[in-house]
Amino acid sequence: MMLAAWNDGVASYPNGLPDRAPVGELLALGEGERVVIVRSFGFPPGGRDPAARTPEEWAARADRRPLEEVAERL
Repeated sequence: MMLAAWNDGVASYPNGLPDRAPVGELLALGEGERVVIVRSFGFPPGGRDPAARTPEEWAARADRRPLEEVAERL
């Protein structure tokens, strides 16, 4: 879903919830149902130009931990 949105120029971001109970009440969720994540969608303020940077530059800008720190090859 997020990649399909990006393909159409729409940015998205998954958001966690510090307190899920009020959201569940608002949505009238049934027994055993709960909100796990909320996705925000919108148009980036400066537009988007994937070719503006190399993949390595995009990765560095994201300021993410290296894959080796978060995944283990089995």
